[in-house]
Amino acid sequence: MDNGKGVIIRTSEKVCGKEAIDARMEVFEQHNIVEREYHILDNLMCTEYDVTADEIEMISNIDLKAAQINPDIIMAVVESTFLRFSLTDIWQAHIENYILHSASFINQVDAFLWIKEILQDKNMVPEGVSA
Repeated sequence: MDNGKGVIIRTSEKVCGKEAIDARMEVFEQHNIVEREYHILDNLMCTEYDVTADEIEMISNIDLKAAQINPDIIMAVVESTFLRFSLTDIWQAHIENYILHSASFINQVDAFLWIKEILQDKNMVPEGVSA
């Protein structure tokens, strides 16, 4: 599915706001956003968030800049049920009116299946046929 068209950011243990902002900025600055079809933030190994509301807004603004450059970008967050619906809800509230495809999942497999489905719909590729 990938063909080098996606970016996955994996976190572990405690995630601080500055680290999250730096990781998003690296993706934004060092990867050709126009060619990226999706971003996955994989927080499954994360045990704690230390991120302020202002830092979540900064992360959201970076993602919104990416969406201005690439309006078709798909963004998924994968996180444990322990941390689910904390930062992600606030992040989605900031971006929901501007990024068409964003969602959170409790495992990476479901995230990839969702992304694949969207890509198939966009490219109008019948299920089971590779693009």
